[in-house]
Amino acid sequence: MKPVEPAIVALAAAQAQSSSADLGTVLLVDDDGIVRMLTAAGLAERGWRVVEADSGARALELFERERPQVVALDAVMPELDGFATCERLRRLASATHVPVIMLTGLDDEQSIGRAYDAGATDFFVKTPGRWTLLSQRLRYLTRASRVREELARSRADLLKLANFDVLTGLPNRRHFQEILGAELERARSRGTQVALLLVGINRFRQINDSLGTRAGDQLLQEISRRLQEALLRADRSDGGREHSLETCHAEEGVHTPGQPRVARYGGDEFAVLLQGVRSEGELERLGAYALEAFQQPFLAGEQELFMTASIGAVVCPGDGDQVDGLLGRADLAMREVEELGGSGCVRYAHRMNTTRRAHWKLEADLHRAIELHQLRLMYQPKIDVTTGMVVGAEALMRWQRGEELVSPSDFIPAAEDSGLIVPITEWAVAEACRQLDAWDRAGLRRIPVSVNISGHHLQRGNLIAPVKAALLEYQIPPGLLEFEITETAMMRNLDVVLPQLQALKALGVALSIDDFGTGYSSLAYLKRLPIDTLKIDRTFVGELESSRDSAALVAAILAMGQGLRLNVVAEGVETQAQMRRLADQGCRLMQGFLFSHPVSTSDFERLVTQGAQGDWCINVNRRRASGNSKIQGTTR
Repeated sequence: MKPVEPAIVALAAAQAQSSSADLGTVLLVDDDGIVRMLTAAGLAERGWRVVEADSGARALELFERERPQVVALDAVMPELDGFATCERLRRLASATHVPVIMLTGLDDEQSIGRAYDAGATDFFVKTPGRWTLLSQRLRYLTRASRVREELARSRADLLKLANFDVLTGLPNRRHFQEILGAELERARSRGTQVALLLVGINRFRQINDSLGTRAGDQLLQEISRRLQEALLRADRSDGGREHSLETCHAEEGVHTPGQPRVARYGGDEFAVLLQGVRSEGELERLGAYALEAFQQPFLAGEQELFMTASIGAVVCPGDGDQVDGLLGRADLAMREVEELGGSGCVRYAHRMNTTRRAHWKLEADLHRAIELHQLRLMYQPKIDVTTGMVVGAEALMRWQRGEELVSPSDFIPAAEDSGLIVPITEWAVAEACRQLDAWDRAGLRRIPVSVNISGHHLQRGNLIAPVKAALLEYQIPPGLLEFEITETAMMRNLDVVLPQLQALKALGVALSIDDFGTGYSSLAYLKRLPIDTLKIDRTFVGELESSRDSAALVAAILAMGQGLRLNVVAEGVETQAQMRRLADQGCRLMQGFLFSHPVSTSDFERLVTQGAQGDWCINVNRRRASGNSKIQGTTR
């Protein structure tokens, strides 16, 4: 040993004064002390920090403590040899991606193959003095390892972006479908039930539009937090029910318990997965817990907001056992809640699917109805009961769907849902103008025609151009075209609606508030609106003889109209008694089945040309009833 002692001392000194350019830590494992010392000194001289172990067992201990970047492992050692040590290292989670180079004096294919089988990254044949080559081999392995780690991190980041919503941190739509599919398989194997809640946030788009996307993002984050807290309370209140969710981790292919049960399913929708649901009552309680998240106001920016949610619920296997089917039925139930007012939780029922299919078929047929010119306008006369003459008409749309004449109450909601209300309304305006022009050319007495306008047009702000085009094409005199707009549609967003009403008025279009008395009836807004006519809602007219409140409201509307110098039309008049009662209160313009149902163009022309009708004139009726020839009941 004496001849080598000076060399060992020199190498040890070199190790102590190793280069400041540290290449990383290498765990050097060798039972031969001299070989280990020489190798350690050679690597230290070349910039490595060396941690030494004299056995496989010691190497395993030091690895956990030191966390080296690379392991240089002697193949042949007593007790736990290098091959077995390498196998045990690979079982450690922290050693999965750490490169291991096997140091061997056995330059044979069997040893090399065994090294790779044990999990070694590379091998190096022991040769005295070849420290530079070994160092370069270690540097290459550590660089490759770092690249693999970066790729693994990037892959994990991409996987997170692919599976989780960036804003809320919840599983996104795609990942939730994977989670749901795995849970359905698990439930099938165990014979348990799985429930799904689809939570739609009502009016969320209005929040985004009015307060901005930042406020909308804050709102979504708070909703996701509250939903998770609400379900945690549900867990605590029913500890016997199974809640942990096992799903396949997309990267490692292993089952990971405890995945979130709440997911962000869409822009304004959340999905909730509930396991082990045992009864309908339990499902209702869970839905109630989810609704609790919306009981308190939300703070978005500096604005306090009260939000509501529409929740559709389904249960597997009762409502289906496939991912797409369950999600689709939950969506149907959620849409029903929205249509019923937008706050509550409803379990899916088979009739919803039937109704929705009929709705979709109606929409598809309605698209073709426009192309095939199946839409019709029918005209219901407006009568001046002081003369018994037709003084106006309301154009009412009908759809000739094969042999069936479809009422607007059946197809207008579908048109509004699908956006078809826009071309349908534009068609109605153009058709009414065309008919006015045709009657004028035929020498018919000029009769104003009113067309009902959907609130969707007013909200979109695209009504002016098609109206102007129709008026110009048919050269309609001012005042002959009138638009009827409901109170609710007019007042929903007055700042948007008012400029359009003013622009329509400037075009010469008369404006009427339909169903007046059912909405915002207020002198404050009536003074702001450029309107010409109020139409008393048919509900109040029908209750004139049975409800003192309705009679008083009709009288108030008539007085309001007189004070503001507006025309007032009572619609829905069906009996002579109603006509007389309205006339007694000062109403002279009426419309309803007492005078005529909506009729075709030709039938309406006959009504106009036949002149005054005795049954439509309050003076004639009163003379017959009283036997007095004196004219009574003439109104303003």
